[in-house]
Amino acid sequence: MQVKHVLKFLSFWPPYLASGISINEYDLDNNFIKIRLKTSRLNSNIFGTHYGGSLYSMCDPWFVFLIVNRLGKGYLVWDAAASINFIKASKKPVFADFKISPEEILKIKEATEKGDAYRPVFKTTIYSEDSIIARVSKTVYVKKKISDK
Repeated sequence: MQVKHVLKFLSFWPPYLASGISINEYDLDNNFIKIRLKTSRLNSNIFGTHYGGSLYSMCDPWFVFLIVNRLGKGYLVWDAAASINFIKASKKPVFADFKISPEEILKIKEATEKGDAYRPVFKTTIYSEDSIIARVSKTVYVKKKISDK
């Protein structure tokens, strides 16, 4: 399944739909995805602000999707580690931008060319219209599939 088809499906995926997470925009030619999280009774904590799990969840698969979109089926790609640093609570809609540059993709290809695993770290910021809400760091595992032929 192509990444663009998965992105369309994820807008209606029950866990994201119930959590208020949506794909706000994307440009796969430029390796960019923007995610939106709106506040609702289903995803807020006892203080009425965004639940931390929802803030992390909105950031979960996107760097992997962008890498798979560029590298294709010849690679194993998955999330290896993550951390989130909460800066400020918010009741407003929040956003996170995910972008991987052509230079970063080239570095991944070079590091995995001989079948070695590579674990690049990507960072993004969760923000509202006027504040930084959290900072997220994701480590992605990438390995080129080597054929025995």
